[in-house]
Amino acid sequence: YSYYFPTVFDAIRQAGGITQNSDLSNVQVIRKNNKSNGGGRIYANLDFEEDLRTGFLSKNIRIYDSDVIKVGKLGKPLDEKSFFNASNNLNPDYINVFVNGKVNNPGKQIMSNNSSLNEAIYMAGGFSAFSGPVKFIRFNNDGSIDKRTLRFKPNSKRGSFHNPYLRERDLILVGKSKFNIASEVITDITSPFLGIFSTYSLIKTISE
Repeated sequence: YSYYFPTVFDAIRQAGGITQNSDLSNVQVIRKNNKSNGGGRIYANLDFEEDLRTGFLSKNIRIYDSDVIKVGKLGKPLDEKSFFNASNNLNPDYINVFVNGKVNNPGKQIMSNNSSLNEAIYMAGGFSAFSGPVKFIRFNNDGSIDKRTLRFKPNSKRGSFHNPYLRERDLILVGKSKFNIASEVITDITSPFLGIFSTYSLIKTISE
């Protein structure tokens, strides 16, 4: 028989991975202590920065039912290169993004981790009748919104402002038009953020 024991990294991936504000030097695991050992809670503070730099994941400990994992928040976001390196280990292998507007195959696109905006547009079949800017919208877990109006540049460097790395449920709107976003797409985008975003706020953000 073979057994699989989930780790801290597995839990972070299952939760959607890290962001550029994740402080990987400040990860805390909180575990219930057995009553036979005195009860209460056990706290373990983990610093993954060295592990990720060396590739020797000595601190990626096994987790158990009812464990709580808290990832600290950086005062200054990681730069794109540092985030790219860290997310290779801590983000899911595939992400769902949404490309709508003047592309040949609009809708949900399943992309590999660390895909870029340009790659998502190509995955959606490229431009059907391109005119106007590309609108990039990201809803962050803390309630903030990263919204950019970009000029499509085929040769833009991956991870640059005009060709950012993508994350789960990013939204890309191509060209100037009134976008008819399918109801299932709206549900997919807003469902992780219930209590933060509503369908109304999503439509308002898209139309601004």
